[in-house]
Amino acid sequence: MPKDTYYLKHDTNAAHDPKIEALIHHEGMAGYGRFWRLVEMLREQEKGKMRRDKWCLSMLARNWKCSPSRVSEFLDAMIQEYELIVADDDYIWSERICRDMESLEKRRQEAQNAASMRWHRGRNADA
Repeated sequence: MPKDTYYLKHDTNAAHDPKIEALIHHEGMAGYGRFWRLVEMLREQEKGKMRRDKWCLSMLARNWKCSPSRVSEFLDAMIQEYELIVADDDYIWSERICRDMESLEKRRQEAQNAASMRWHRGRNADA
C-alpha cells in the first residue's frame, strides 16, 4: 500500500538559529529531536495545524516516551520561551510550515493549470 509522503523544507543550518541554540542549550538534543518530530507531525496535518487537546498531548507523550504534563511543558516553552511555534485556544502550528505549505500548494496549482492549458491547446490543434 503506498504511503503519503509530504515535502518538508529543512534548512541545513537550522541549529545555528538563536532560538534553536537556546532550545538545545536548555532541552538538549532530545529537545531538538522533539522539536523536529513536532515539525514533521505538523507538516503531516492537512492545514499544518494540530489540535491542542488531551488526545494530542497523549499521542505526543506516547510518541516522545514522556508524560502528557512534560509534553504540555515542552509545548509551552516552544510557544512562549523559544517562539518556535504559535498557538491559539485550540491549535498549535508553525508559521513557517503554514507558509511553506501555502507556497507549495500555489506552485502545484500553477503547474496543474499550465498542464491543463497545454493539454487543451494540443486537443484543439487536433480538431
